[in-house]
Amino acid sequence: MRIFGRKTKTWRQVPVSPEFLEALRQKQQEAKTAYIIEYHGRPISRLSKGFRTACKKAGIPDNITSYDLRHYFCSTLLSKGASVRTVSALMGHANLSMTLSRYGHVMPGDGERAVALLPKL
Repeated sequence: MRIFGRKTKTWRQVPVSPEFLEALRQKQQEAKTAYIIEYHGRPISRLSKGFRTACKKAGIPDNITSYDLRHYFCSTLLSKGASVRTVSALMGHANLSMTLSRYGHVMPGDGERAVALLPKL
């Protein structure tokens, strides 16, 4: 998937799973416009209202933002052992220190997973 970074004004490639790609293709076939994300057959220009409505329908608290999803994505990848270099590239960060300083906090269970990597005594 090609994503345009508004801050960096550059394009980057982000790999997606085959299942996600198939879901996107299905949505594209169902779409009434050239856009995957639409409302009543019209493309939408801002996701914020739709995001808020979807959260409300799903019972997700009002204080969750789309940025929280980005934060969760990055923190989870780091916590699950993805390389900092890869996560930084996926996020579109200019350098590794930005990724680590902003998203490299300890997640619940990280300590136990780290200790489990040690050889048995």
